[in-house]
Amino acid sequence: MPFTVAKMKSLKPKVKPYKVSDYDSLFVLVTPNGSKLWKFKFRVDGKEKSLSLGKYPAVTLKRARFLRDEARRLHAEGVDPAAKKQKAKAKKAVVSEHTFAKLAEKFLAKQLKEGKSEGTIKK
Repeated sequence: MPFTVAKMKSLKPKVKPYKVSDYDSLFVLVTPNGSKLWKFKFRVDGKEKSLSLGKYPAVTLKRARFLRDEARRLHAEGVDPAAKKQKAKAKKAVVSEHTFAKLAEKFLAKQLKEGKSEGTIKK
């Protein structure tokens, strides 16, 4: 039976994490600390995988279903949605690594390692 917003609000934490399914492989994982996480379950090469779609209420029921439909479309095209998300996350991390502040820190660390004096480094 499909979820409703009222059913989402009524989910209470238990001692162990538990799953409550919506439909079309979408489910909510309710953790002991009370957080509710949207997940999409699928299979790649016979192995079960899951894709995190976000935390409720930041990701609404409607948005979770939309994200699930997008992941199903990718899966139908032969693309692993979890791997695609990981690649995008790694690419974003690389881009954020190349800021001026980070490059300056690396340069100063290199100068210290090479034995430059404090006066030179302050300049």
